[in-house]
This record gives sequence, structure tokens and C-alpha cells, in this order.
Amino acid sequence: MVLISGERYLAMRHSFAHFALLTETRLLVASVLAWLLSIILYINFAANRSVFMPINNTFYGLCLAFILFCHVTVYREIRRHEKQIAAQQVTVEARKQFEKDKKAFKVTFIIIIVLMLCYVPILIFSAVLERFRSKISLEVLYICFFLTTLMAFLNSFFNPIIYSFRLREFRVAFIELICKTANIAEAEQREMKIFGTPNAVVRIEAGQETEGEARQNVEQ
Repeated sequence: MVLISGERYLAMRHSFAHFALLTETRLLVASVLAWLLSIILYINFAANRSVFMPINNTFYGLCLAFILFCHVTVYREIRRHEKQIAAQQVTVEARKQFEKDKKAFKVTFIIIIVLMLCYVPILIFSAVLERFRSKISLEVLYICFFLTTLMAFLNSFFNPIIYSFRLREFRVAFIELICKTANIAEAEQREMKIFGTPNAVVRIEAGQETEGEARQNVEQ
């Protein structure tokens, strides 16, 4: 989620750097480094459990702070772009790109809110356990551990559902996967029958055509 938030930050705040810096190779390297960092943290857990929790909580806190910073910045950029669009100060291509970026931001924002709701309880429980372990009964300890761990695991269950409801491409791919005999065109038709979701870009172009016709009528 840190990598996704950083990518959205570059896309909205530094669009030219976004295309120049984010190559496929660099994204793969960043993903591998993220996995290696997680493995290193849990190697530390196996070596010294007393040091693991403070380091792990600090790491998660920094990640959450970075995610919040990126999304607050992206939200401000979206508001600024919306004002420019309302004032007709952007091109048609810029409007299309803005709609795509705005849609991606909304999906990422929902994913991050669900992520925090799922993981914050286990982080709070870990911090409380580290400080008040001797005062917590074994029954309460097991119940809290089970519930907080279950919520963390549920995050992986919620993500595909969110993507399915928010992204048409994900729904089409899912239908194509379930109906193995259907090709992409048939999967798109079935998705339209089930959800009936119009494309945002088509709505923008239709609105622009309507505005153009209205202006022609006024001139005539």
C-alpha cells in the first residue's frame, strides 16, 4: 500500500516524473524489496522477540503516516484539478486523464481505509500486550488475539470485493475467468448486463459534444 500510495502521489503531483521514473523494471524491483523488508523484519522476530514489536510497530506507524501524507496531497491536487476543469482551463486529454486518476484515487482510498480498519486493532493490541501483559488474563489474551488476527486476515478477503465493485476491468476479467468459454467481448457484454456501468470517459465526451452543439445553436 505504501508503493501504491507513492505511485498515486507521483501521478497526481509530479506527472512528468511519474512517466519517467516508474518503469516496469523499477516497479518489480520495488515490489521485491518490499517483500525482502518484510522477511527481514520477521527474521528479527525469530532472533529477538523483545525487539521485534517496537521495531514492527514503528515501521507500521511510518508506513501509515506516509500513506496518509500521500492521500492528503493527492486529495488537494484533485480539488485543484476540479476547479481548473470547472473554469475550462484544461484540455480534453487532461480531463480524460484526470477522470482516470480520480477513479484510481477513490479505489486506493477505499482500500487504505479498509486496510487501516483491519490492521489498527492488531497494532493497538500488540502495543497494549507489550505494556500490560502481566495484567491480562489468558482468556482475554486469546480472545483479543483471535479477533484482531481475524480482522487482519479479512483484509485479504475484502480487497477483491472492493476491486470488483469499483473497477470494471477487474469485473470483466473475473467474468472471463469464471466463464472459460467466454472471450473478452462476451465478458464485457455480460458485465454491462449485470452492472450496467457506463464509462466515465464516454460521459465526458458526450458532455463536451452537448456543449459544442449548444454553442453552435447559440451562434446560429
